[in-house]
Amino acid sequence: MKLILSPSARNALNKIKDQMIKQFEEKDINRFKIKFTKKKEFLAVPIPYTGPAFQLYINDKFLRTYFFKKGKWMTL
Repeated sequence: MKLILSPSARNALNKIKDQMIKQFEEKDINRFKIKFTKKKEFLAVPIPYTGPAFQLYINDKFLRTYFFKKGKWMTL
């Protein structure tokens, strides 16, 4: 399934990815939310893995799992 994101949602997702890499490097892993519209927000939940990885939820509904491998973000 292909997900079409608005520009504000894409920017929020990029911020989440950057934050996950930073948290992984600092060994300070926490879940956090980013609101990208008045009614919608992303919830990023880190998962144990050998590199940065997280599950993405929109308004508490699971969307995708992201893994950082070989310098690129991969999705499941």
